[in-house]
Amino acid sequence: MTSNTAESALDLLMQIQTIIGHKFKNVLYLWEALQGPGSGVFMVDGRSLYRGNESMAIVGDSALQTALVSMWFKTGQQKGTFATVCIVLLCLGDH
Repeated sequence: MTSNTAESALDLLMQIQTIIGHKFKNVLYLWEALQGPGSGVFMVDGRSLYRGNESMAIVGDSALQTALVSMWFKTGQQKGTFATVCIVLLCLGDH
């Protein structure tokens, strides 16, 4: 990556953080999350990318599951209601 390309990518990542309202402790995680198959990026921060961001997607799925379990747990509902609560939280939100 040339210096100008790296600066442009860093500027883009800063803009994305502003738009989503979250500042990453390691902005390279955001960069990795944005890589899809065929992106041409094969390594980020010393880690090989397997089929784009597939490994990062597993981390994201796990984080989402943890957040949903935490929200469900606070409701005090029975185990069988977890799927329903997830659907409500994901699909309906605060609408």
